[in-house]
Amino acid sequence: MMAMNGNTTMHLPPRDLEAECAVSLEMSSAQLFGRAVARNTQICSGRITNPAAHGDRMLSDSEIGMVERASDKIERLPIYIVDLRTVESICAKVKMWVLKYGIKGVFVDYLQILATSGSNTNETTFLTNTARRFQQLAKEQNIFVCLLSQFSRPTSGESNNASLKRLRGSQEIASAADMVILVSRPEQDGSAYPKPFEDISTHGTALIDIRKGRNVGTSKFVVEFDCNTTSFRSFDGHAPLAKDDPLDKTPLISYNDVF
Repeated sequence: MMAMNGNTTMHLPPRDLEAECAVSLEMSSAQLFGRAVARNTQICSGRITNPAAHGDRMLSDSEIGMVERASDKIERLPIYIVDLRTVESICAKVKMWVLKYGIKGVFVDYLQILATSGSNTNETTFLTNTARRFQQLAKEQNIFVCLLSQFSRPTSGESNNASLKRLRGSQEIASAADMVILVSRPEQDGSAYPKPFEDISTHGTALIDIRKGRNVGTSKFVVEFDCNTTSFRSFDGHAPLAKDDPLDKTPLISYNDVF
């Protein structure tokens, strides 16, 4: 994940005060909405978005009521979801929505799926140009831009832990971003956390590694992760904080937010 911000502060804006835009090339707006409802209700997203596949666990009347209330709440949030395929169309839409709705931030999922109009460039050149375009957009519009990115598969003998080396186009992304945040879930391959987190269970947790943090420094910390609702929360096990530079104790992301 990379983040670029035009006004230098990296704390995400309050959801109830400022509008945001999500550009998803990976999932439909209905799927994203379903995940938001799941996080709000703590009901498995699969049971909400695909109830036919969970016939033995159909929603109860009380759960249906929870979903309806959560849906009503989420529909009123100033969040706009679009499916655009080129950098040019995203930048044009964002500029229009800054003027029309006053949006303060954009999430793009994910960087490597994007395409440039009539582009025949290789991936390295494309990532360089794309990262710079979004950096310029953030500065021009005074908003934050958060780009999700893909990891390369580990080579033979290489650790499956998140690393800057495995981030596709890492050099181009890191040079343009104000922040580079790596998310690691070793539970998926049975590995353990690195020091000083080696004694923490990987079950239902994730490691957040702020590998680059312009103006805020770098840091690593463990959070809880609920795969059923795809949500992160503050870790209750008093996980240690490994930091290279001072980092404000105010969380960069509110893990209990709807999105």
